Amino acid sequence: MITRSNPAVGYMAADVFKTNAFTQTIRAGNTLYLSGIAPLKGELNSLELVGEGSMQVQTEWVLEILKRCLAAEGATLRNWVAQTVYVTDIAESIKTMAIFNEFFGEHTPTSTLVEVKGLFHPQQMTAHRPSNRGNPDVTWPDAQRNLHHPGTRSRRPPD
Repeated sequence: MITRSNPAVGYMAADVFKTNAFTQTIRAGNTLYLSGIAPLKGELNSLELVGEGSMQVQTEWVLEILKRCLAAEGATLRNWVAQTVYVTDIAESIKTMAIFNEFFGEHTPTSTLVEVKGLFHPQQMTAHRPSNRGNPDVTWPDAQRNLHHPGTRSRRPPD
């Protein structure tokens, strides 16, 4: 079963998702997928950049939205297993690495850091592409609490 949602977590309004033809959260079986998260909030006609000029504030906002999206699906940052972080300045982003340790604690995901020429908003400095795999042996909603724990098998759920 596939469930799509744009949880009301103080991020972007429904009209942003509809106009740009994407969904924030998709649950397919025991796997949870999230669209990339940008430091933005609001409705389409008044979309606001959070933390203009501050990689730290933008990163904190993106991780907070990730945490809220996971909570809306009954999961936590402990369940998260992988991310790709896009930044416009790697040297500046290195200064924000402590934020990731604060958010993830000892349950850090795998991570790839990529420098890009530009992002959606001209003053946007970062965007995160979270990714996750569920445990196909756990039925939903228990999978929410067990998306990834040491010793669990990770294999693709049946199509």
